[in-house]
Amino acid sequence: MRSKLAAALCPSLVGIALFTSSVAASTPAGGAPLPSNIVTTIHGHVTSLQAAPDGSLFATSMDSSTGAGEIVPIDPTGNQGTPTTIPAYCGQVVEPLGMAVFPGTNGTDYLSVQSNSMVWTNIQSNGAYLYQLPANTYISGVAVSPADEAGHRSVYFAINDIPSGAGRIEVMSIDSSGNSLSTTEVTDASLTYLSSLSLVDGNVYVTSWSTGDLFRISGGVVSLVVPHGTFQRLIGVTSDGRGGLFTADNATDTLFDIASDGSVSTIGTYGVPTPPVGSPTRGTPLNAQFVTALAFDSSARSLVLAQIDTHPPVAPRRCASLSINTAIRRLRTAPSAPSAVEVVAAGNAATVSWTAPADLQSGDRYTVTALPGGASCTVDSPATSCTVNGLSAMTTYDFRVVAQSQDGLGDAAATATATTGLAATGSSPALLSWGGLLLSSMGLALLGLRRRLRPTP
Repeated sequence: MRSKLAAALCPSLVGIALFTSSVAASTPAGGAPLPSNIVTTIHGHVTSLQAAPDGSLFATSMDSSTGAGEIVPIDPTGNQGTPTTIPAYCGQVVEPLGMAVFPGTNGTDYLSVQSNSMVWTNIQSNGAYLYQLPANTYISGVAVSPADEAGHRSVYFAINDIPSGAGRIEVMSIDSSGNSLSTTEVTDASLTYLSSLSLVDGNVYVTSWSTGDLFRISGGVVSLVVPHGTFQRLIGVTSDGRGGLFTADNATDTLFDIASDGSVSTIGTYGVPTPPVGSPTRGTPLNAQFVTALAFDSSARSLVLAQIDTHPPVAPRRCASLSINTAIRRLRTAPSAPSAVEVVAAGNAATVSWTAPADLQSGDRYTVTALPGGASCTVDSPATSCTVNGLSAMTTYDFRVVAQSQDGLGDAAATATATTGLAATGSSPALLSWGGLLLSSMGLALLGLRRRLRPTP
């Protein structure tokens, strides 16, 4: 990556080629439609999201009315603040394709990457274009690491070449004023048409739109997170708050949770949300479908996603592609797994209890399911036990506890095994059967005892 002065010759806007690819899909099936939960809509094309520690959100967008690149702040209740406008570069319309927001010495610092391969920043309130990539490249994602003791940070860029689609990761070290100190590069033949980048727990994760692959980059080594073919059209990757990852597959309109062990579970399908009446908005989505960005808000344990409107209204715009709105949705994710699961089984019922996790929130609930059979019970927090009825006597069951958020999102959390006893009702066929067997066994035992005690002639 090369530093350039803002007075350098204006680069031409790059076009991004469309392509098709055949992927052998084995995406996990299932998943119910997710609740709408739209907190706001933005009159523009949102390309990236970031959540702040206090629950505030930041979104990069190209405004549908003005064509200006913006960084839009959204408070935890969904109210949009005054956008920070990214100035046009050499008179050209500039669409922000990614953003990193981080605390600076003078408040909040932004670093945004543009469709013309420029890097704009307001570090130290400079508000200037600081870097430009070589021609025929575009940046599809950016992330910034926490500052070290010297105030230095690492900036990670996901970069694609045009028209080959070959991708690479560039890592730039910057000082507290945003000056470039050094640059390294990570390349791999499998990195193609990179669609998003995220920094999670010190590791870099990137998605590929062409192959549907999700990669982890650690120590300069590129590896697959899940086997090739699991997904088809990935965009967006973020932490799930439990050591795993959330990602979205636009080929199936499905959100997925990838656990730390690599196992994949379906969260649900995002479909077409309906905006709530009276919601704070600068535009109204008509048919929001494709997810363009994901973020995890740890303060509210929620997944935030941006979905663009695929059928915008016809209206005069600077560019036809700008006539678009984006819905911002917030979905409460599942709490952590309960611990110390215990089962007390008796007759046709079993009482299951557990210790609540530390991240339990109001509205969370737990469902206990007995397998085989599927008998279940559900309780809302703060309850930590429930009784499963309708079980068969003298039968071994696995009792699976599932923790769910108020939006219905949850994973299998813990399992315990127990065997029921004799049925409690005297007229129960099970009791009569087991009672008959018991009496028969006692009779045989007495008969054998009698034979052994019989005097020898």
